[in-house]
Amino acid sequence: MTAGLILSAVMATAAKTPHPQDDDPLTGVRVGLPASWTGRATASESMEILVLAGHADSQGIEGAGTSGAAVDRGGARPMDARMRDELFWNRRVRDAVVKTGQARGLKIRSYEPDQLTIANEEDPRTNWSVGRRHHDAGGYALEIHFDAYGRHGVGSGLIPNLRSPATRIDESLALNFGLYPELPRRSWRTQTRHQHSRDRQTGGTAGAGFAGSAESQCSGCRAGPSHR
Repeated sequence: MTAGLILSAVMATAAKTPHPQDDDPLTGVRVGLPASWTGRATASESMEILVLAGHADSQGIEGAGTSGAAVDRGGARPMDARMRDELFWNRRVRDAVVKTGQARGLKIRSYEPDQLTIANEEDPRTNWSVGRRHHDAGGYALEIHFDAYGRHGVGSGLIPNLRSPATRIDESLALNFGLYPELPRRSWRTQTRHQHSRDRQTGGTAGAGFAGSAESQCSGCRAGPSHR
């Protein structure tokens, strides 16, 4: 019932989804990259959803995420001195999604690494490792990210799962948030885990969040994390 519930909930809002070139008040303009994949696989009714906060394991090293325009350009204080503002808001969104999902009867939970900095990306505690294991065990993993602000923003959208065929859940998320093209797994992983210098210069990541497995990603906000 879990997969059916989340699919129904997402599809119920599809009619309200703005045109791809409209500026959504929450997610901004959708990604405009050419993409043509379609999610047709039916998800298991017993599928468990795992939600992760992007950059939760990479603070102070490559791929720490964006500080946001308020901090980078406006000189504002970070929301939490231990982390970039993107992670602060990724965690808030993750927790809100899980709380809402559980209240609606979904089989959904979150994951938080036991430390903010895990230098070895193959460490079994990283988001990628945990998300991959969850996917391979038959689950659905969703990682939350924010896009770059300003001219470096790519736009909101779902980066498709590449470890298995895209599902109807992937399709529904893409209808609501936008559609990223299929690219080699390492390409997206490199962009989300290894962007320390670009993050400092432009304030953002190229993609944004998992959906469907550890390799699927969905852009959360075109403008980047706001400050307070």
